[in-house]
Amino acid sequence: MSSVLTSFVQMEAIDRAALAEKFVVASVSYSELSTDERNTQLPTLPGKIYHSGRVLSLVQDRKESKYWLLLPFSQSIQLKDESLAVRCEPFEQVDGWVLRSLLIRALPRLLEPGYGPGRFEADGLFYVTGDRELSGRGNIITAVRIDPTWSRTARKWYLAVQTHTFTPTKIHERDGRIPPNVAKLPRYELDIVGQELKRARTGEYVRKALSKKHKARVPAVDLTRTTLEAYYSTRLGVLSIFFEDLKRAYGDAVSIELEAITPEEHRLVRDAEVSAGYESLHRTLRENPIWIINASSDEDAAARLETEIKRLGFDVKIADDISPNELNILLVDEKDSYESKDVDPYQIARKTYQDAVIQSCYPERLRKEGKSHVAEVLVKELLIKWEVKRRELMVEYPALPEDAWFIMSMRPKHENLRPKARWPMYFCQKRGKQLEFGALTDEMFESLQVDLNSEIKRQVFEGYDRADLIYWPDSGHAIVAGDTGAVSLPDEKRIHQWVAEIDRTLSQGIPASLLEQYCLRHPDSPITSRLRTIMAGCESVIEAESLKDIGYKRKSDQHFHDFLSENGARLKAPFASWDAGALQATTGIWINRLTGFYMAGPKGSPSRKQGNFCHVYRVNAGDESVPDWFWDSLKVWHVRHKGPTVLPYIFKHLKEYAARQTFADSEPMSVVRAR
Repeated sequence: MSSVLTSFVQMEAIDRAALAEKFVVASVSYSELSTDERNTQLPTLPGKIYHSGRVLSLVQDRKESKYWLLLPFSQSIQLKDESLAVRCEPFEQVDGWVLRSLLIRALPRLLEPGYGPGRFEADGLFYVTGDRELSGRGNIITAVRIDPTWSRTARKWYLAVQTHTFTPTKIHERDGRIPPNVAKLPRYELDIVGQELKRARTGEYVRKALSKKHKARVPAVDLTRTTLEAYYSTRLGVLSIFFEDLKRAYGDAVSIELEAITPEEHRLVRDAEVSAGYESLHRTLRENPIWIINASSDEDAAARLETEIKRLGFDVKIADDISPNELNILLVDEKDSYESKDVDPYQIARKTYQDAVIQSCYPERLRKEGKSHVAEVLVKELLIKWEVKRRELMVEYPALPEDAWFIMSMRPKHENLRPKARWPMYFCQKRGKQLEFGALTDEMFESLQVDLNSEIKRQVFEGYDRADLIYWPDSGHAIVAGDTGAVSLPDEKRIHQWVAEIDRTLSQGIPASLLEQYCLRHPDSPITSRLRTIMAGCESVIEAESLKDIGYKRKSDQHFHDFLSENGARLKAPFASWDAGALQATTGIWINRLTGFYMAGPKGSPSRKQGNFCHVYRVNAGDESVPDWFWDSLKVWHVRHKGPTVLPYIFKHLKEYAARQTFADSEPMSVVRAR
């Protein structure tokens, strides 16, 4: 079985002695202030530090309430605040995570501007992939952040490769004032010439998109255009630049290797099995009409949605209000357009008709090419909500143990939430096709505290992203599953090499002698006559554009392109091939039973263009092996639209039940009416 690359850090080599000859590590803290005073002053400290000397990078140590910084050798900083303590720290005594982060974040200030996107350090290492100027209001900067991150679920480090958007505070103003949720964010100042952002107390930029609708996207992979410029504008391409930057900045003194995992099982999800699952879903739901209520400002939205739902074979009715015992789709404007939840029609409907099946939809999603896709998503969401309302599974699902409790936490919606705060928890049991839901009692909570080991308790009861739990009350046995934060990656090194080779051929062309050589060696090839036509009238070099019509699907075409590649003139590569390609790790389901790591990716063959990387999950069954029913329970195609689910499917139902409880705990509001 071929191994799959992940963003877990497998090995890092740091030559501390060599680095100590070039750099100094120091720490800055408020040693004489109380805890409350330190917490008040710390957010303003980065700006002071950056203006105190030639600081290469900065890392906050929240546990110790201090900042670590990297300086050039023999350099120091001058801080006027006498309450601050500055200490130079011996390289050999600095924690590995601190040194790793400092070295990575220092790259933009150590390297001259090179190829690819611009680089800057601002609470992490950022590579600029987009910069859009707003008339008189500043710039919207899109950047990919690379930062080492600790995974509580996997108990190891990984490289986070994430997209972030920086925006001027001006565009967030309402009635001339900056909203509190924006005002409290760290500020940055922009050097337009160098495209660099720095922490500054009075800066005019924050790391926040204008809204989810305007959030910038950087594709994970896009090999539809195989030039280095296009490749470096993707997250995988940024990762390639990052590894080269490490080499350029530190030579052999610093290196990072990513972990490859060898799965015992890696299977494609076939289109046919997904289609069969959806046809069964549609047959079941067609027994009931779907009611459409338009509470949006788009008067034509209901008619557009009606057309798409009818194409799926459903009976559709347009109504003025929610039908409590029917399947309802409520058209509403985006939630950011409403002043508060109190006037949001969807929030009103959920609170007023707490037991009804209601799925919301934004009208603008029905104006795009993917509107048929939107209709399918709406229908499958109605099924889940209907099953929760009826407490019964209406289509065929894989078996689950009936003596197990499936338990999840619901994050409270209030600020100043402590990492160890107790969250509301809910459970579900499956008995045949019947579902039983409930809130976790204090008695059951105490039983979990006794039966779970310390590692599982940390994952389930602490932090802001808590794992889901499967628990057997009779035996005290438990299985915990959660997102590690790491992702499954294509073969980065091979893809980077192939793209670089293609880019070079596109710019230099192909020697005519190479084509002549192929024709002489393979006179019976189906493409030989085409090659001779192309060579007619050409001089010593043939432009790559002349060969664009020779694809890579037929064996004769592959044979020709492989010949070019072997002779240093690559124009094509088997990126998406299951056997020889470099994208296999991004699709299907792969499982490593020994470690509990797994990925549930999209259906079908690998795609050359992917919006996101798939996350790696980990399931932990303690001293016992993970049962087969767990893996089978991922093979449900309508929890995540037309792909496997990342957790046993029943957690989708449990999440819907928990969401209903939040509305049940609130006061009913004015009834929503269609416009």
